[in-house]
Amino acid sequence: MGVTDLLPKAHDVPVLGIFTHAFADNFGDYVFTKLSSEELRKAFDAVDTNKNGKLDKTEIAAALRQAGYAERKIQHLVVEKMDGKEELDFEGFQDLVHPKELKGPSMAYFHSQAMRGLVMEVGFDTAGSLMEIEETDPLDPAQYVPILGNTVNMLGTLCNESVGQLVHHTCGPNLTDEVLEKVFGELDQDGSGALDQKELAGALRRLWFSESKIASMIEAVKGKDLSCYEFKKFVRGPKYSPSLLNHVPLVGPAISTHIVGSLDVDYKCGAHTPEKDMREAFDHIDKSKTGKLDKTQVGDVLRELGRSEHQIQKMLDSLPAEDTSTDFDGFKKLLQEFPARRDFVKWIGPVPVPNPAKVHDVPLVGTFTELAQDTLVDTYSATAQAALRSLRKLPIGDLKAKFDQFDKDKSGKLEKPEQAQAMRSLGLYESEVKKALDHAGDKASMNFDEFVDMVRNGGRWFTAR
Repeated sequence: MGVTDLLPKAHDVPVLGIFTHAFADNFGDYVFTKLSSEELRKAFDAVDTNKNGKLDKTEIAAALRQAGYAERKIQHLVVEKMDGKEELDFEGFQDLVHPKELKGPSMAYFHSQAMRGLVMEVGFDTAGSLMEIEETDPLDPAQYVPILGNTVNMLGTLCNESVGQLVHHTCGPNLTDEVLEKVFGELDQDGSGALDQKELAGALRRLWFSESKIASMIEAVKGKDLSCYEFKKFVRGPKYSPSLLNHVPLVGPAISTHIVGSLDVDYKCGAHTPEKDMREAFDHIDKSKTGKLDKTQVGDVLRELGRSEHQIQKMLDSLPAEDTSTDFDGFKKLLQEFPARRDFVKWIGPVPVPNPAKVHDVPLVGTFTELAQDTLVDTYSATAQAALRSLRKLPIGDLKAKFDQFDKDKSGKLEKPEQAQAMRSLGLYESEVKKALDHAGDKASMNFDEFVDMVRNGGRWFTAR
């Protein structure tokens, strides 16, 4: 099969690929066999699945891969050679791959266009100073002289690639909420509040992602439209994440919560969370748009905001035992006021006694007393309690009794909130409840046998019937 160059993979090798691509792009006509019109048509038709006779930029990149082009060449053609067009028919695609006439500008022109083109593509103010570069005459006669012109243009291509990569790494957009929200708003052309695959690809190009990266990211979403929150998380990754200290056995979660969390002034671990971020995470988990979340969903919002499983367990334990729904104001209060200040006295029946836990509310001292308490509790949970739980299997009758207790309508099935309540009443931690529910997938309700299997996936075992 004819290909544009004999070593397409070499173009994608760092540094070396710049030179091989520049050589193939300018001397290819002398050395290599061009793709035939039939081969280009085959690649075009393979990607034109809706048979409308046109390809957008993402599809053009896919067709070029189908034809055997290297990613560096694909990036060059799609970004620099389409002259602002968003779609091409077959004739335009053929002309993109095999231009009808030599249009290669000289080295100085390449230099100015590399700087100008990259800035104009996104238009971010941080690179505004680059807009003042003067253009040279693209009709430099030397570029049309055989061999000499190819050499001059090859030097221009090398300059273009080098300067382009420099600009990309130094002047690329900072993926802040403001930048991502602006790009989302501009690309959500139908005002649906979500980006489809074509809009997502356009947004990623605005953010200077390469065509190869765009292709892999489009594949990852599996046809799903992304909301603004999902788009930001998909492009940037989670805004908040738990401290890595949480992975240190025994002492890590307590140190992360009481020491690192108190010093987390830049919000990385989510210890201090702006209300805007709370609302976005809450609305993201509230798929049914009722404005209220059950206890499991509250845990999911806390995970979105970077809380560790240790913190989530303590926060959900502070909520009422019955799985009542929580609206946004209640969630905000939980996040901002946890832990609630303790009373000076506790009542044991009619008798008031001093509350020793009040010491945790004393500034500075309370940090260390609560750290010590949590360290002891976590150590016990991870050692002696874990050993006891692994050895002691609960009778299957106890599980049946719990199933019947929460099957309030006597339908023989439990809905998801009821499943979570039943598992908590059996002593499963929130992380175990989450694991079991995730294993069950989207199944809304389940019978007793399915519930037994789910609880086992959460980490608890039972004796035979």
